[in-house]
Amino acid sequence: MIKIEHKSLDDIKDRYTNSIVAAIELRMLEIISLVTDIRADTLFDEEYVDGRVYELNRAQKALNQGNGASTIRTLVPALNTIKTNYKNNPIEVDEVVFALSVFSQDEYVKKIISSTPELMINLEKDVLTEIKLTTDHPLIRHLFSYDDCYEEFIKPIASELGVSVCPYCNRQYITHIQDIGGKRIAGPTFDHFYYKKEHALLAVSFYNLIPSCYSCNSGLKHEKSFDYNTHLHPYFHELEGSATFDFTLETSPEKQKINFVPTIEVSSPIGSVSYNRLEKTVDEHSGSLNVFKLREIYATHNDIVEEVHEKFDQNSEHYLDSIKKYLHKMDASEKEFYRYHFGNYFNKDDYNKRPLAKLMRDIYNKMKKISEVTTHYKTH
Repeated sequence: MIKIEHKSLDDIKDRYTNSIVAAIELRMLEIISLVTDIRADTLFDEEYVDGRVYELNRAQKALNQGNGASTIRTLVPALNTIKTNYKNNPIEVDEVVFALSVFSQDEYVKKIISSTPELMINLEKDVLTEIKLTTDHPLIRHLFSYDDCYEEFIKPIASELGVSVCPYCNRQYITHIQDIGGKRIAGPTFDHFYYKKEHALLAVSFYNLIPSCYSCNSGLKHEKSFDYNTHLHPYFHELEGSATFDFTLETSPEKQKINFVPTIEVSSPIGSVSYNRLEKTVDEHSGSLNVFKLREIYATHNDIVEEVHEKFDQNSEHYLDSIKKYLHKMDASEKEFYRYHFGNYFNKDDYNKRPLAKLMRDIYNKMKKISEVTTHYKTH
């Protein structure tokens, strides 16, 4: 688990929030306009719909259980059905109007979009209680629609953040790539920390959108809804300081070879919140190491550990010394030496730029300590 960091993170969040809030407020105005005409007994015919199909289609979705009507021919009868239903039973439409009045107060929408994970989950409960609607109500699914916001507002987030590697596994590239025509060739999926079908009100909240690889998002996490106290959140947490990559040696007699098996050692005290976010302690879906199968997945990267080890082996001392002397002449730092010799990033702030960055740095740190103690650490 690698922390998503950017020197302009607050600015990126604020720009995103302002854009999303403006889009939601426009949808709210569209609904109010339609409701006003319904209450005024306006004649819904082709002349009324002409030139307004898009906005009326969106507005009626929020009043009609999400059933869309995308053409003049289908929209006119749909609107008249809503008007007839309102005359017979105005309660459903009035509930929507009441909810919109709540959303318009106290910057509720802005808070929903920009709050931290801890605050947003409590805010969701408070808002739903106040507006007296369930989280799957068509109004909420319409106003906070992930699909409607994805292309224009959500998709650019990862490239703005400069996140090149999945923060959950630190194994897969998720670089956003477009062709000349602007069509996306590759890029991240966005995991909802709080599962969007259970938390539709939070479907487009900034800190509920985690740029990630397909395997982690759809294959491993899928529909699991995380909790801030039992899972790591990439915007606020990281493995650094809580868990470290290590390795064990396993002999393979039939091949007369020693295998380097990567392991993950948790240093957080058992029972602490930090420990619970890593390990399976509450239920089968708790603990990020468990959900994303990081121990099992990283156990396959024995070749990387072996490679780092070999570069510290005493048979390679002359090679290491020659590089050190060369970089010394250039007045190079340990960071530059590491990048040159091991081909990955040295600082944790850069781990999200290249796969397996934390694994390699942790193993490097271990081998460095070993080499400082003895020059006779050999495995062959």
